[in-house]
Amino acid sequence: MSLSRTPSDVTPDRVEKSKEAESSPATEDPYEVTLSQAEDPQNIPLGRKWLATLILSLSSVCVTCNASISASASVGVANAFAVSEEITVLALSLFILGLGLGSLIFQPLGEIYGKNIIYRLSFVFLFAFTWPVAFAPDIAVYTIFRFICGFCGSAFLCIAGGTISDMFSNAEVATPMAIFTISPVVGPIVGPVIGGFINQNTSWRWTFRVMLIWIFFQTILIVVCVPETTIQVLLSKKVAKLRKTTGDVKYWASVDRVAGGSVRSALLANLYKPFEILIFDLMSFLLALWNALILGILYLAFQSFPIVFATQHHFNAQMTGLSFLGLLVGVLLALATQPLWNAFMRRKAAAHNGVPPPEANLVMGQAGGVLVPV
Repeated sequence: MSLSRTPSDVTPDRVEKSKEAESSPATEDPYEVTLSQAEDPQNIPLGRKWLATLILSLSSVCVTCNASISASASVGVANAFAVSEEITVLALSLFILGLGLGSLIFQPLGEIYGKNIIYRLSFVFLFAFTWPVAFAPDIAVYTIFRFICGFCGSAFLCIAGGTISDMFSNAEVATPMAIFTISPVVGPIVGPVIGGFINQNTSWRWTFRVMLIWIFFQTILIVVCVPETTIQVLLSKKVAKLRKTTGDVKYWASVDRVAGGSVRSALLANLYKPFEILIFDLMSFLLALWNALILGILYLAFQSFPIVFATQHHFNAQMTGLSFLGLLVGVLLALATQPLWNAFMRRKAAAHNGVPPPEANLVMGQAGGVLVPV
């Protein structure tokens, strides 16, 4: 029984691999299991691809909105727990720290166990641990569980892009990836806007009760609408199903015969590999430094805007939150330029035998490098 793909089952950017397979004098194993055309993530109906992309992007907005929304609640938290507003800044800082540390853990787990189970558990735990924040009895519980919430929510910043690249071919992925890429920037901007209206009209605790409601509905959307796209996991499940239904343990997939380490070794490698790249690859270090600077400036705005607009210009909480919409306008204008960059990459691809050079991607960064200080 052969479950291998035929050439017609292969999507355009996978044709090269199929041609290599055809040219090699391989003997076909009747027990080797591969994905059929219908099972290939890139052959998911276009509408479902875009629905999953929008849900993942909205989930990323939800997580990063949760990060920044605490800034609008800082006065209420300080008054409730009799601490200085400087102490309440920890709620934002620890959440961001959790986002960074969690990404190191969830990325390899997503490749081993599948991205869907990580998404679902991420939001289930984010929902569970937001309750102690919303009903915190003291500042210690409030700040500790803010860190845990950041850790749980970090999955969407490290593996959701992989789901999108699994579903779309190289020629199609630029626009959906651009939409997902701006979502971690939109979220922090939306947070103070929502938080400003909440804290102007009710208790600071409703800031996080509203987040609980959002996280709950977001979890349902993830479970219902986001498919599993990790090839290794899809193949492993198919092999397990065939072995169970036929009673024959001879069925196997290529992922079964690839040398790999344990979960422990994968986690350890993922912990040190980013730092190894930063130390030995100067370009990666400089790009990471640039991203850190941009995000640092963005999150600094959540503490500086209230000083500028509330203290100096006497804005109320609602108006101070609305002052962040200027950042959102800039983000949306940047997204509107994506068709221009798509056309630019097509021209580069046409000039280089269909494969644009990696350096072409830096042109967008060069434009941003000029516009940011301006």
